[in-house]
Amino acid sequence: LAYSAPVSVRDMLLWSVDITSIPKKALVRLLADYCSDEAEADALYQLASIKGKANFIESVEGESMGLLDLLLAYPSSKPPLTLLLQILPALSPRFYSIAASPLVEPTRCRVAFSVVKWTTKGGKEKKGVCTNWLHSICQSTPPATLSLQNQLILSVFHQPAKDFKLPEDPARPIVMIGPGTGVAPFLGFIKHRTTLQEEVRAEHSVIASRCEGYWRALPVTLPDETVEEKEAKIGKMWLYFGCRDPNHDFLYRKELEKLEGGDQIKLTTAFSRVGAEKVYVQHRMKQEAKELLHWLLEDDAVLFLCGDGANMAKDVRKMLEEILEEEGGKGKGNGKALVDEWVKQGKYLQDIWS
Repeated sequence: LAYSAPVSVRDMLLWSVDITSIPKKALVRLLADYCSDEAEADALYQLASIKGKANFIESVEGESMGLLDLLLAYPSSKPPLTLLLQILPALSPRFYSIAASPLVEPTRCRVAFSVVKWTTKGGKEKKGVCTNWLHSICQSTPPATLSLQNQLILSVFHQPAKDFKLPEDPARPIVMIGPGTGVAPFLGFIKHRTTLQEEVRAEHSVIASRCEGYWRALPVTLPDETVEEKEAKIGKMWLYFGCRDPNHDFLYRKELEKLEGGDQIKLTTAFSRVGAEKVYVQHRMKQEAKELLHWLLEDDAVLFLCGDGANMAKDVRKMLEEILEEEGGKGKGNGKALVDEWVKQGKYLQDIWS
């Protein structure tokens, strides 16, 4: 950690080092080295040893113990602050997709996040670091209270996506799969394309109006060579969105339902806690397999996938491979090879996290 100016220990622990994640074995050994109680030291050394692996998984990882939890559990451990700061990992940045288009909101950045909370097997309540911090800010500082005199300043940075972006050809169709907060970038995608089309149409209308007039009291319209004959074409868009209950966690519902319509934008939803059976986005893909295959194989649509990488992304890919093999006639085992090729070609793009 490097600082250009003096910093307090409090600020360093708040903003620079990670004190809540599962500790590395080196940190556990450091705590053991500075235990004044022999029994506590032995217990920590055992946790950090190869023989103590099962115990570490159950009691430390299973209970999501961080540095503070260990210090409370082994109160005789008092490591020097300098050594502690040297061994603690830096606080990792949290990345959130921008749910907006610069064409629509050039000075505004919107993000979506789920407030992470869980209870361990031992009954301890745990909270995600960044999402709960952001949530507390939202609760304590409503947007209506913000002004030039009452500003809220957050430390953020912009990291452009290398490949996860709209195709260069705006006429190319896209399929977007984004359950939960994974829908965020796709709201921006849809708004960007629809706004682009509106701007081009408006421009065409202004230029074309210059060619209208009267000749001998008769209205005439002359062709203008500067105006392209074809209408500005924006590729069709298909969004798969999933959540537990549409009445509780259907993110951007009003905006998405307003944007949906006609032949250009298709919205397919899956709600896992409504009805007798749990329905996820991959099940909807199976139900609409023929149309989905037409988009991907005949129309050469790009498929975007955003959201949970631990389960959802794997389930979606598995379902796509099955659809290609069973409905698309690609043959057993060839679905995976085709999707692998799409990944290389930039036709299958992911922005996932665990």
